[in-house]
Amino acid sequence: MLMEKNMDIPAPGRGRGKQVAMVGLPSVIAAAKVQIYSALRASGLRKSELARRMGIHKQQVERLMDIEHTSRIEQLESASKVLGLRVVVDVEKAA
Repeated sequence: MLMEKNMDIPAPGRGRGKQVAMVGLPSVIAAAKVQIYSALRASGLRKSELARRMGIHKQQVERLMDIEHTSRIEQLESASKVLGLRVVVDVEKAA
C-alpha cells in the first residue's frame, strides 16, 4: 500500500475507457486515515513531529496511519486538528 511505503496517494481522476473500477474504503475510519495521511504529506511534517504536537509516541502515529489498525475517532480528530482539519461524518438516507 502507498501509505506503508510513505508515498503520495493520487487524487481521484476520470476513468479511462468503458470500464471504470471504483475502489471503496472499508470504513469511515479508513477514509479519515487516508485524508489525514495525505494532509500530513502535504504539510511537510514528519510523523515524529505530529506525534510531538499530539502529545503521543511516534509508534502511536504509525498505528494511526495503519488502515488495518483500529483507531479511535478521538485520535483521528486530534491528528486532524494539528493538521488544520476537522473530521466530519455525514449520514444520508439510502437511495
